[in-house]
Parts: sequence; C-alpha cells; structure tokens
Amino acid sequence: MKRTIITLNIVFAALVLAIQLTPRMQSVNTSTAIAAPAPMAPAVAPNCPNIHGAIDSLKSAEQEMHDAAHDFCGHKAAAERTVHDAIEQLRQAENCAKCR
Repeated sequence: MKRTIITLNIVFAALVLAIQLTPRMQSVNTSTAIAAPAPMAPAVAPNCPNIHGAIDSLKSAEQEMHDAAHDFCGHKAAAERTVHDAIEQLRQAENCAKCR
C-alpha cells in the first residue's frame, strides 16, 4: 500500500511538471485577426512547381538556422549565406520564360 501511494505521488508530480513545462497558447485578439487580411500567395509557375516548393523549404531552413542558439559547429554563417543565395537563384529560375 505504501509503495502504491509513493508511486502515485511520483506519477502525479511528473504530470504536474509536464503541465508546467508545456508551452502556453497565446491569446488571440479577434479584432486584429479579422482586421488583418491574409497575405496573397505568390503565383506558382505552372511548369516548375518543384522550384516553388524548394523555395518554401529553403526559407523555412533559413529561418530555423537564423533562430538557432548554436552555430552548427561553425557552419551557421556560411550556410545562411548559401541558402539565401540558393533562394535568390531559384526565384530567378522561377521567373524564367520556360517556367511560365
């Protein structure tokens, strides 16, 4: 019986700790959400849809690297520059007449 009570207390303490460490949801101001229109999505080149997907993926990776607290073993700055350059090259490729 004593062992059961101790086990239940440990489980309860773990649950309380897990709840305390869970990120809180931010409250949404509905007037702001209604007033701010959603940005228009850029037109996807019909002949090159994978290029647009690659741009989105690279932008996500670029943001993740920028927000990271560590420097990826010294590769962060070079990786950020390279990803930025790749995004620019893909945008130019997307505007190519053959992708339109």
